Amino acid sequence: MCSVTDFLPEDWDYGPMHYAQGMRRLWHMSNATLFRLNGLTLVLGGVLGGVASAVHPPDLTDPINVPVHLALYVAIMLIALGLPGLYLRHSEATKVAGLIGMVMLFFGIVFGDTIHSVIEFTVMPVITANPDTAALMHGGPPGLMGPLMIAFPVLLLGQLIFAITWLRAAGLPRWPAVVACASVVLVIAGFPFNGTPLRDAGPALLYFSMAVYGWELLAQRQSTAATRLTQAVATR
Repeated sequence: MCSVTDFLPEDWDYGPMHYAQGMRRLWHMSNATLFRLNGLTLVLGGVLGGVASAVHPPDLTDPINVPVHLALYVAIMLIALGLPGLYLRHSEATKVAGLIGMVMLFFGIVFGDTIHSVIEFTVMPVITANPDTAALMHGGPPGLMGPLMIAFPVLLLGQLIFAITWLRAAGLPRWPAVVACASVVLVIAGFPFNGTPLRDAGPALLYFSMAVYGWELLAQRQSTAATRLTQAVATR
């Protein structure tokens, strides 16, 4: 079985102080790997969700409806894996307000678009294939409209709260939060244009904003690694 000492140099001083330094080194290494994976899942999920939202068909009988919503479901799962790491990486900067926004964003996107996607690639194909039940697709899913009607406002409010706390935090790049705020505005502005590309532009940008946050996590990690390498070379 591996122990902490297996990852330390052979000539390492195993006194209490140096052992604690070794533990901190391993902790930072594991955190860096975790945040890198979080950033990668956000980028993949954000891009996949953005593309799926952009090509979302207005007609439920469209042949691409099922694969689009399957892709959207996968995107949501990837984003759900990445969001906790995004907050943890910047928890000191975004504080309690950032946590509130992140919790609302997480549950809004998981409950809202997950329910919507699963219905679209499981229930809707069965309903539309049967002439006796085809008329049901013009109404909302029984018993699920309540959660859906709650989830989407919670999602938008969480996106906005987290973006504002990000903008107010010191030392964080502004452009991810600017994209996130723009996505909220575009989603709201697109409501009157249901069935048009403008209606899908807002959700697409919202998902792309997740990719932007993920890219920031990856870029920050690379910047930190480059700084450490520069410092190591300078001390030689």
